[in-house]
Amino acid sequence: MIMLRLKQLAGVLLFSAIPFTAVKAIANSPLGESLQRKMEERKTFAVENSSTFKALAGKARKERPSRYGFDSSNHVLC
Repeated sequence: MIMLRLKQLAGVLLFSAIPFTAVKAIANSPLGESLQRKMEERKTFAVENSSTFKALAGKARKERPSRYGFDSSNHVLC
């Protein structure tokens, strides 16, 4: 009974460690470095353009028609 539980525990630990090991191997590979660079480039682009997107979203919110008599310009929507 105890041996069966130890085998089950060992199986769970082994199979839970495999995804972490795979992610670490990919992250340390040339593919991981390439993905990291692309992600940093996209982040830079997004940060540079975030004020433009916020302004467009605010404009769209102000221009949309009110529904059911609810004026959304007086309320902050998350």
